[in-house]
Amino acid sequence: AGLGDDVVDNRIAACEQLGHFNVPLAVLTLSQVVNDIEPTVRFAAIAATAQTGHSDAIAVLTGLLEDPERDVRLAAVAGLRDLGLAAAIPQIEQNIARDPDPTTQQAQQELVDYLRANGQ
Repeated sequence: AGLGDDVVDNRIAACEQLGHFNVPLAVLTLSQVVNDIEPTVRFAAIAATAQTGHSDAIAVLTGLLEDPERDVRLAAVAGLRDLGLAAAIPQIEQNIARDPDPTTQQAQQELVDYLRANGQ
């Protein structure tokens, strides 16, 4: 059972396991799963990417701020908050004006404010 498994729950479990590793390879592997066809797998991969705590996760998660799916963008915002790295601020700020949805724009601005106050 793993990320290529036909069973959705097995792919989710594989994502969750990878989230425990603060290494570039875990982030790289998860970055290939954040676009899974199954939404629940995508969300598991996004959460696991943040859970790694690795700075490479910034690029993966900020890239998802431009996803066409609003829920994916909001999951990326939540992931970036969990990651807690202030180094993500410039990429988030660049994306705010481009986001077509006022709700996700506001979530991103609140994230920037949070990271300025609490980020590492």
